[in-house]
Amino acid sequence: MTGLGTLSINPSASITDFSNKLIYPPTPVIQFSGNETDTSELVEYLARRSGSSVDSAGERYQAFCQRIKTMASDNGLAPWKGVGVFQTDESGNTRFQPEALPAEYDQPVTANRVIHPEATHQILVGDKETTNVVMAEYFSEKPVARERWWIWALVLALAGMAVIAYYYYGIPFPHVGNAMSI
Repeated sequence: MTGLGTLSINPSASITDFSNKLIYPPTPVIQFSGNETDTSELVEYLARRSGSSVDSAGERYQAFCQRIKTMASDNGLAPWKGVGVFQTDESGNTRFQPEALPAEYDQPVTANRVIHPEATHQILVGDKETTNVVMAEYFSEKPVARERWWIWALVLALAGMAVIAYYYYGIPFPHVGNAMSI
């Protein structure tokens, strides 16, 4: 603004609330700087939008800026409906307080996570880049073959103990050795 400073609109980042599955929209922030910038493109835009000459649009823009500056210095406040309020303190410094956006513009949207298991994408693991497919293979549990050798060892041990027991207790085996039946 001529003789006043510069207003700029800077977008803020959107905010993600993972626990509630919400995403809050980015909100534009109007910032005021006491430094003036080149307004020729703004005046040309105003001329195109109003259908008037660049000189006429420049004069109206200058008059608007002068009204804001005069009102802020006389009253201490210069409201700009729908945008904010310019304030001038005792030392002559001008500040700008933007109006808050209506609540309708700041509504969050629900964000449900969608998992595409067939999709492949790059991920960063530590300092190395790999894919989700490689990491899924790395972390997949392979079925462990159960070792059942001990069952056979137990069966053979029991059979061996049975043979030793028969041998020590003198119980004759029906078809083993020289035992005769009478």
